[in-house]
Amino acid sequence: MPGQLKSILSRPYDLFENKHFRIYMVIIPSFFVSLFIFMFMPFGYGYTERKFILSLSVSCGVITGFVMFINLFVIQKYIFSYFTIGRAIIWNTWLLICIGFVNALMVTIVFFKGNIIIRYFFEMQGYTLSLGTVISLFMVLMHYNYQLKKKLTEYNINLESKIENENKFIKFTDNNGKPFKIRRDELCYITCADNYIDIFYIENNKLKHILLRLTLKLADTVLKEFPEFKRCHRSYIVNLKHAKKIISSHKGYKLLFNNINQPIPVSRNYKKEISLFLNSQNFA
Repeated sequence: MPGQLKSILSRPYDLFENKHFRIYMVIIPSFFVSLFIFMFMPFGYGYTERKFILSLSVSCGVITGFVMFINLFVIQKYIFSYFTIGRAIIWNTWLLICIGFVNALMVTIVFFKGNIIIRYFFEMQGYTLSLGTVISLFMVLMHYNYQLKKKLTEYNINLESKIENENKFIKFTDNNGKPFKIRRDELCYITCADNYIDIFYIENNKLKHILLRLTLKLADTVLKEFPEFKRCHRSYIVNLKHAKKIISSHKGYKLLFNNINQPIPVSRNYKKEISLFLNSQNFA
């Protein structure tokens, strides 16, 4: 149990390292202290005029903000270079003690003309710790929500980036378990050769090819999720992003490419689908 507690208290916690939250921790406690004193009028000065109470509550709020600013933006960097949960608890407790002490001193000066009354110091510390615990819980929940949203955003960005990077590449694995990975925009077409497929691709503006021991049917299955890859013939799969147009000749239909001189045969059964894709690309 002590080991688990030590492990929890040693975890990094950047609430006090975040500049935006330090600004919030100057403004929010100041507002709550002013509101608390004005609404509830502690220390038995309810008989005092409301105008005076308003001035006092605003003064206490300003002093609270000043104390928080000095501690968070001036002193803190000389005490803690980084924060853990344990250090955050210690620092938060110190802040509450400072707020209670300074406000008790303020009340002493105003009401008791500088005569120190220990009971009011302890009362102010009690009020401060009680109110401060509520405010601290509120700030922790705000920070937790902020961190959760931040992590979810980072996760989504990383996931989108990962998916995008994965979608840029196509991976084939032959019958022997040998992988071949290629950028999808570099792959031009695939043709079958007995028990092999011949993959033609562009690398450094040159047409290259590689033989893999794999069937064209399995290659077609791998490429199904990429819409630009279409079967155009029983022996060919083509990347229509590289295709230019279909022409007709005495030997049938041929598919012309932008960067390849060799035309690819197109079966009559696939011609309509290929033409529709090419036309949609031209109008896109």
